[in-house]
Amino acid sequence: MAADDGLSNTVDVINESTALVASAADPRRYQNRLIYRLEVILFTALLSSISGQFQAVYIANYWQVHREELSIIIPDFPHQNITHDTINRVLGMLPPQILAKWLLSLGVPLLEASPQRIFHVDGQAVRASKTEKAQSGRYFFNMYESSTHLLVGQLLIEEKTNEITASLQMFDLVDFRPSDIVTSDALNTQKHLARELTERQILWCFAVKSNHPKLYNEINYLFNHTDESRCCVEKSVDKGHGRIETRITHVLPARFLSKDILRDWCGLENGCIIRATNIVERIDKPTTIDTRYFIFSKKFEKPTSGEDCADVIRRHWLVEAFHWLCDNVFYQDRTQIKNEVYLQNEILLSKVGINILTKCQESKRMLGGKPLSISAIRNIASTPLLALQVLHYSGLFNEMPKFSLC
Repeated sequence: MAADDGLSNTVDVINESTALVASAADPRRYQNRLIYRLEVILFTALLSSISGQFQAVYIANYWQVHREELSIIIPDFPHQNITHDTINRVLGMLPPQILAKWLLSLGVPLLEASPQRIFHVDGQAVRASKTEKAQSGRYFFNMYESSTHLLVGQLLIEEKTNEITASLQMFDLVDFRPSDIVTSDALNTQKHLARELTERQILWCFAVKSNHPKLYNEINYLFNHTDESRCCVEKSVDKGHGRIETRITHVLPARFLSKDILRDWCGLENGCIIRATNIVERIDKPTTIDTRYFIFSKKFEKPTSGEDCADVIRRHWLVEAFHWLCDNVFYQDRTQIKNEVYLQNEILLSKVGINILTKCQESKRMLGGKPLSISAIRNIASTPLLALQVLHYSGLFNEMPKFSLC
């Protein structure tokens, strides 16, 4: 390890931070009898998760197969193999908020350096984890930041209808700046959330559907009966993979809405209403046209509002791309876990694995700068030393993460 100062520094940072977590949060009794230190388990689980192996049985197998390499990286690595029952028990006891504070703090320096941050809140079901109370699977509420492409918050909620309550809890996890923007889907388009964000001086952009019929109908009427010259319009066209995708964004001042609606939606009076139209033409399929409406608290200004709103709407859907990676690259949707604590920790490890792979992909330092997919980098990181290289290239462990375990 001494041959590469960068990798050595990454190892030192991980060792120091995992030791801090272990000293404050190891849930096991009889510390003097422990064979497997918590920091060793966490370090191994982190490396294993980068290769998509975040379940207890796979972490234990990773430990056994790569014990020689792990002993090079991790000080005082045990000579004994660990069982999946031990890992299952430890991850089933470790408070999820402790693991989250450590792992999600890795992205804080990148978040602090980003000039324009847009946070996207959305829920996702882990369908294979269904219980009698959660027939569609346990439901996670996620906060994703699109300029850094990082998950910054996760909460387990009882059912989808509790996303509204979870939103308020999630906002306490981030140190927001006045220029920040929060977007959400239609389920979280709620008046009290708009008021909460406005009072915190945070801009918000909410999707509008028929669950708010008066608001939806007014926006629809305005765009259908207002001369286009009064709109800010932004258009973009993407071609490739046998399809042409045209995005057209129309923006009007929110002051065109009725006084009753403006009174209900705090922060909207000087803002924007948005119609986003997506037209997809394919060679072998019929053309599809999708139209969606949004309300945005950012001040309406010609001619820049069109470009600004189009960018926010386009970035809003990146959280869906993140969810796709969770289910189709890391197979999160197949997780069959009933223990709530273990489930939260396992799902968090998988998402942090995606965070690390995404940042490594952006660095373009693997294989001499060749463009690689997330799946390809995951497959390359099949051994501890290669996973460590991915960690180093991600930039997330270049300095000691700042986090409090209180």
